[in-house]
Amino acid sequence: MPQPVDGAATEHERDGGSVIEQDSAGVPVAGSERIHGALSAPWWRRRRMLLWAMTPVLVLAAAIGVSFFVVDEPNQPEPVAQLTPQGQPGSASIPANDNVPVRYDLTVADFVSYGAYGPLQIWSTTKLENKRCIAVVGDNHISVFECTAPSVDTIADYILGPNLLPIPPSGELTENVRFILHDGVVDVYRPTTRGEFYGGDCC
Repeated sequence: MPQPVDGAATEHERDGGSVIEQDSAGVPVAGSERIHGALSAPWWRRRRMLLWAMTPVLVLAAAIGVSFFVVDEPNQPEPVAQLTPQGQPGSASIPANDNVPVRYDLTVADFVSYGAYGPLQIWSTTKLENKRCIAVVGDNHISVFECTAPSVDTIADYILGPNLLPIPPSGELTENVRFILHDGVVDVYRPTTRGEFYGGDCC
């Protein structure tokens, strides 16, 4: 009478039980479960297969995001002029009792001039708790004075008759002008409408 190859398996068959699936070493596969009589892949293998399946989707999503950023970048507005530091303003640029210097305990010597855009003089100062401040000077008076933390660009908006301002490269005369101080340079923009870019209300 032939001897059974696996005594444990024969015992289960004789008792009416099912035979335990074994790998090539005779050890049941951990984490496996029987589905319709067939052994499913272990949980760690299913997870690995899911990650492999998701990889192309994640790569495609990242590529779309990068391409959108690259394509959208040229649509950002370009400055019509850039102003750089020119030294200290003249002591007679504004009267000593001008509202801004009196309110913030400043003098003309506390400012640095970035030159002019049309009839407007642009100054900056860091005397107020190391904040970056920008001043728009017109008719010997500081008309706009804005300050931000050093890590934030400082924006000053102004409205002036379009015939008094330089003609922008687009040739479109607008009354809105925006000055943005960052990295030691003041960029000058000419938005056509209020709030056209950089969020918030312009001018």
